[in-house]
Amino acid sequence: MIYRADLKIKSSKVRLISPVIFANIAKIYFEILDEKEALLQIQKLLSSNTLISDVLVSERFPINNIKAEKFESSAPDIKTKRNHYRAWKKNKKLDYFLSETEIMRRRIQIDRNTGAAREKYLFNDIEQWYDKNTTYCFYVHTSDKKVLELMELALKVMEFTGIGVDTTIGAGQIEFLKQDGKIFKEDYKIEELFIRSSENFALNLASTILFEEVIKDINFVRYRVERYDGRSLEIVKPPYFYVERGSVIRANVARPYLREYSKNGKSIYIYTCIFPVALDGLEKEGKKC
Repeated sequence: MIYRADLKIKSSKVRLISPVIFANIAKIYFEILDEKEALLQIQKLLSSNTLISDVLVSERFPINNIKAEKFESSAPDIKTKRNHYRAWKKNKKLDYFLSETEIMRRRIQIDRNTGAAREKYLFNDIEQWYDKNTTYCFYVHTSDKKVLELMELALKVMEFTGIGVDTTIGAGQIEFLKQDGKIFKEDYKIEELFIRSSENFALNLASTILFEEVIKDINFVRYRVERYDGRSLEIVKPPYFYVERGSVIRANVARPYLREYSKNGKSIYIYTCIFPVALDGLEKEGKKC
């Protein structure tokens, strides 16, 4: 079954993509459970085929107009034809907009030995600020409701702790919109569009890291690649490349992937998935959730 969590968010220092949402949920698992139990719950999440979408604008998928269009140009020379192609390609960008605004904040650095600000050390820091009047959401597919219940508990903790980094200075404030005290609600419209196994075109609602296994399983047809750099409290995460949400894919499997990364005796777990929904159904629904 597919479930939806609606939310409001003020600002964030992290990109609200599928692997980041998982990482923040897993972080809370390790805070509220002992290590053995936390690892067990992460394994249950994988074995129950739990998929997590990116954060999206509620009631709107991240696409403009997806059609199998073919580039044509009657230009007499290759240079002009190339310019025509670049202009055609530029006009075919997907819609990834989350109504966010990039804000630059002037900050100081604290000397941890003295607890005071370091003299003559200022730097600019970038945050994403979100529209307070916009409702956002993300989707979860899982075959185990107990997995969903523990995820919901982690999200309720996240409302107090924030999501991402720099939460002590106000970034990552998040509020989940609840019904009868519950964050997750069943979403039958998305359930109807969800593709479990198909060679047909699909829209991917998750940003998907380009692990080797992913490339073998999925044919990315139309996509944009971004790079993510991040760190945990104790270990610098390796940078990775991912295909942005809104990509068009052909996939014969919809499953999560997990990679363990270890350094200096410390481990982190990097999650990714695809979240495929039917393109034909989207067109009939007017591209709405």
